Amino acid sequence: MRGIARDAGFGSESDDGPGSIGAGGGVAEDPVHGCANTCAFGDEILPLWQWKPGSKVADGDRVAEIRLGQQYLTLALRTDVDGEGDYGFDVMVPCPHDDECTGRAWVPAYSVTCLFRALNGDLDDDEDIVCTVHGSNNDDQGDEDDPDLEVQDLEAIHG
Repeated sequence: MRGIARDAGFGSESDDGPGSIGAGGGVAEDPVHGCANTCAFGDEILPLWQWKPGSKVADGDRVAEIRLGQQYLTLALRTDVDGEGDYGFDVMVPCPHDDECTGRAWVPAYSVTCLFRALNGDLDDDEDIVCTVHGSNNDDQGDEDDPDLEVQDLEAIHG
């Protein structure tokens, strides 16, 4: 699951608060923790939750904001996270590639713990981050072991 239990009730498009989520399909399972309906944000989050109708920050997906005093988290409701109609949430985090990046970076939020970690900055370098400008955070991981790069390096050295 990516952040929400099927019946958690997070509002409709015309609603600014809690209500029916209105999304069909199942719940995407958290690949790390292996949980589905057991990992939910919980009822405690609902009073802090507000939909942002008309927001364009998530490429057409619905956007919500959770406010905690002066701090806030921006979430995107992804309605087809796995190509099979399952839904979940991504939380906006800073770009891990460039502090001056003007794009938006998103990482899956599977539970209220993920929201807490995002708020504290603990997800700012997560391998699952995808930046709208720089792409995936793990694009360059494992380059040292890439045989094609090794061949290119040898060709550059030996001509």
